[in-house]
Amino acid sequence: RRMLEWIDAWYLHGWNGEMEYPTDSTGEKTTCILELAALDRLSRNRVASGTGRRLLDLTTELSRGINIPLKKLILVDETADWPTSWQRLFEIGRIIVKEKAKACHEFGTKVLVI
Repeated sequence: RRMLEWIDAWYLHGWNGEMEYPTDSTGEKTTCILELAALDRLSRNRVASGTGRRLLDLTTELSRGINIPLKKLILVDETADWPTSWQRLFEIGRIIVKEKAKACHEFGTKVLVI
């Protein structure tokens, strides 16, 4: 379970789920990373995806042109404070993003405050 949490943290911070075997993969650190990447590949169809993987899947689909009903987000924290995968969603999700302090009550219904 702990390893799956690490993998999800990688996704949250920008990992795309791919890992190549480098020619110099004899080091212990490299081997551990490759083993975690292999665990991720094996667990994809057996274990529910974490937030990071789901965000990767969502941004991939958005970049292919799918539409989602959510159009506006009001963030409690600054955009730059969010992990890389969330920032990608904000950029390619065609969603208006405003920090809470700037948004006030500017939007009507169907607003997700996160």
